[in-house]
Amino acid sequence: SGLVVGVDPSRGMLQVAREKVDAGFVQAVGTALGVRSDSFDFLLMGYALRHVGDLAAAFREYHRVVRSGGQVVIMELCMPRSKFGAGLLRRYMNHIVPFVVRLGTRSRDAERMMRYYWDTTETSVSPETILQALRAAGFRDVRRHVQFGILTEYCATK
Repeated sequence: SGLVVGVDPSRGMLQVAREKVDAGFVQAVGTALGVRSDSFDFLLMGYALRHVGDLAAAFREYHRVVRSGGQVVIMELCMPRSKFGAGLLRRYMNHIVPFVVRLGTRSRDAERMMRYYWDTTETSVSPETILQALRAAGFRDVRRHVQFGILTEYCATK
């Protein structure tokens, strides 16, 4: 129960979301959410951190809009620590996923999007930088949980 608010900078993505989900929506970027301070008990960002140009500004904004005691969870892919694991992920995300998406959608744009997703994963900010930026924004109990060597949850409390 409660109010769910989706945020995206793309009017087109928000339109698709409105057709699929019963929620409120705001067209905005992560560094300027356009909502009152202390508005949310929980803020979730799913696999979009790669699009944030200024982590410090985004995390300060998250801190502003989350109520005291509220939680922030950021889900993201990360590069495996081992060379072998990184090579497997690279092969899968840069070749297999785009190929399967192209077969399933018959869309070159969708295939390009999957390649872009890999490029932004391979060059993403280090986990240590993300954890440090969350702490610097004022969050406490900042932690990282990794599953299968690639799925990361960054969790923090205001």
